[in-house]
Amino acid sequence: MNRYWLFRAFAILVAACVAAPLEAQLRPEYEELALGLVPVALRDGARLFLSDGGDLRPVRHSDGPFTCVTDVSDPTRVSFSCYHEDLHEFLELQEGMVAEGLRGAAFQEQLCDRMRSQGIAIPSPRLLVTMNVALGPDGELPDAATVWHLLQMPEVTSSSSGLAEEEPYPGGPWLHNGGTCDAHLMWSERRSIGDR
Repeated sequence: MNRYWLFRAFAILVAACVAAPLEAQLRPEYEELALGLVPVALRDGARLFLSDGGDLRPVRHSDGPFTCVTDVSDPTRVSFSCYHEDLHEFLELQEGMVAEGLRGAAFQEQLCDRMRSQGIAIPSPRLLVTMNVALGPDGELPDAATVWHLLQMPEVTSSSSGLAEEEPYPGGPWLHNGGTCDAHLMWSERRSIGDR
């Protein structure tokens, strides 16, 4: 599975909300890491939720446009995702399609049709940022992790934007699914997270 689909699967997973008891607690350093994914100017207004693979429990209420989810369902890793509120319906639709078993070309072929039929539109551009961190044997955080950025820009093409259609260098920005409802600019960075 390539990095794109790992990234998308993670984004869809953290956007899902199904019924199950939530007993996990949010570690203070996890809150800092999650909110650190939000653009600085919007960070104070971000909402924060905790998930253990089931219900989403609100940890921080606010009225800003960003929602962050910290998923602690896997004891060996912790996942963080922050997204603009205008992406909520889009992410829910993707989660439902993945639950149906749709992948690859079949997924892409149906996504735009379903968005149109359900009246889902993404004002361009809208941001999703995610990080998946492997924990040490005692639950300690590593020194660094990869942060993925995905900027939804529906219908944008390489020719209209001048963006590369392939990753120009490791972590470099590139346009994925150009010319479709799911066109987005994607890039990654290594970020120091340990011993802050």
